Parts: sequence; structure tokens; C-alpha cells
Amino acid sequence: MDKLCCGCCTCCPKWARWCSCILLLILIGLGIAVGVLAALFKVPQVEFNGLKDTPQSSVQGSQLNFTFALNIGVNNPNIESVTFESIVAKASYPNYPTLNLGGGELDNVHINNNGITNITFPFALSLDTVSPDYAGILSDLLSKCGFGGAAKQDITVDYAVTLTVRIIGIAIRPTINNKANFPCPLQVNK
Repeated sequence: MDKLCCGCCTCCPKWARWCSCILLLILIGLGIAVGVLAALFKVPQVEFNGLKDTPQSSVQGSQLNFTFALNIGVNNPNIESVTFESIVAKASYPNYPTLNLGGGELDNVHINNNGITNITFPFALSLDTVSPDYAGILSDLLSKCGFGGAAKQDITVDYAVTLTVRIIGIAIRPTINNKANFPCPLQVNK
């Protein structure tokens, strides 16, 4: 009976063999639990549910600024909840990926398990109206907002969202790239 548990450590005292056996069983149990959770994991569905309020626009010197709050719904069908240390978004205009238009940041975001979590994400865009780098973007935005007699269209913005989550003290930072569409916040006076 003395050599039943952890027979490979027969040279160790009885208490050391039992301790190593128990630790081995705990490690195997943890491995099985992690494997089951990983096997049952389903990717949460993230939906852009529009803007929370009317976007605000302002002009400061040569800067044209837009601020708005995005309504985002996350449907997490998993048995695990998750808390993101930070969510950082950066925006660029289609066909101008190197020009940073702005973005937003939200810290300590908790996503509930087996349910829907609604998040209000602050977002800001800024354009320098006198910079030649932004001339093409500004021209396209004005036409999409109905200036110059064009029909009003939604504005499309490319964004990259970097999520930071810590698992066992290790920061994991996946990045998600996508597009968002929203109505132009500027009004054309006729």
C-alpha cells in the first residue's frame, strides 16, 4: 500500500510521495478543467448598435472635431465572464490608412457570462482643415454630408480596436480591424 501512489518516487519518504501524488492529481485536474473550458468556448458576438446621442461637432481654429458615443452590444454565450483592462480604438479614413483621425479608450470593461452586455464607448474624430494631407478626406466628408448639392450619405470609418486582458498576470492584446458607418453630424443650411 505504501508504494501505490507515485511509485516512481520510491526513494522518497512516504509523506513526499503522497504530496507529489496529490500535486500531480491537482495538475491533471486543472489541465482537464482548462481543456473543457477551451473546448466549450464560443466567440462572443459584437454588434454596433448605432450612436447613443446625436454626434457633436465643433471647430477649433483649423480643427474640425466630432465626438460621439457608440452603443456596442456583446453577446457572450460562454460560462466565463471576462474583464478587459483596456479597450483602445484608433480610426482612419478608407483609402487613407496612415492618417490617424482619432479614436477612444475605455478602461475596466466587464463582459458578463451567458448574457448581453451593453457598452457605451466614447469616440472622437479630428480633422485639420488646412493640412494638405486631409484635403481628400475633407472633400469626401463634405460631399457625404450634402454640401455642394450632393445627396447625404453615411460616413464610413475604418477602425482598429486593441483589447487588453490579463490571464494569470500576462497581458494579451488582440487587435480587431473593422468598419463603422454613421450619419453625418453636420447640417446643411439651405
